[in-house]
Amino acid sequence: YYDLKRNIENVKESDPETLPIVISLDTLEKLFDEETGSENKSGWFFGEYGLCRIFSSVLWVLNGRNELSDNISYDCKQYKISALDKSYIEEILIKRGVKDKGTIDAICEITEGLPAYIDVCTDLCINKGSSVNANDFKGSISEIVQRYVGDMNDSEKNHIYLMSALGQWSDKDYWQISKAINSEFGPFDELSYNRIVSKSYISKDDNTRWIFHNIVREAIYSDSEFSINRKNNYLEAVCDFYKDKMLDADTTKEDSIFYADRLLFVLKETVINKQQFDTISKIIKNLTGIDDSSENKG
Repeated sequence: YYDLKRNIENVKESDPETLPIVISLDTLEKLFDEETGSENKSGWFFGEYGLCRIFSSVLWVLNGRNELSDNISYDCKQYKISALDKSYIEEILIKRGVKDKGTIDAICEITEGLPAYIDVCTDLCINKGSSVNANDFKGSISEIVQRYVGDMNDSEKNHIYLMSALGQWSDKDYWQISKAINSEFGPFDELSYNRIVSKSYISKDDNTRWIFHNIVREAIYSDSEFSINRKNNYLEAVCDFYKDKMLDADTTKEDSIFYADRLLFVLKETVINKQQFDTISKIIKNLTGIDDSSENKG
């Protein structure tokens, strides 16, 4: 919502004929399968009065793993985007010192050619050194991500767990939040931070905010090694920071909306308190004139 509002305001100041609006939704299955339980309940988007029909001048780019069914795809054009070629993945792995064919084949299969997964697997290979083998890449991609985190040092774990709780962050906000984390969990050093944000599963937007690849983030956030005690300590620091920034008189309206949006994201993840969630939703409505509590997907 934060980016949508900002970009629509920019379009209003320009000629809509020369500056059309393009809205991308990723991942589509999250909206129709997991959130509503059925693709048949996608009328709010594809129906006669759904978003894509009401805003017909918008170019909607929908990203997902599965093809749309015939009953909702009507005039949509669908394209299959291929994963990275196996030979390219092999080249990356060989350059990083992975020689065993069984290990290479296992990585090619489990990553399905997705760069974020390849980065995790190649780092796991480097961490394990000569002991790495195909068995290290058995199981789901979530299990492999958690195996990868398990090999990190304490400082790297501190960073990766906090990043998974945040989802999005700026450097300045991150370091302020990290100061409120209980010191019993160890240090937050800058070298480890820079090493992690350089990975392909973390990208940067135009506003210099970092964004964690959602599937990798979810695997880390749900890891049993990220203990309840540790998670609660991290989330308390995150929620307090977002709440204070959102209500700070020196925070711009645009940034207040961003912090409110991120606070809702954290509250939805943790289901901390419905009353608190509803309160933040009302604040967003007052800030924007639009109740986006049902639209925020993190």
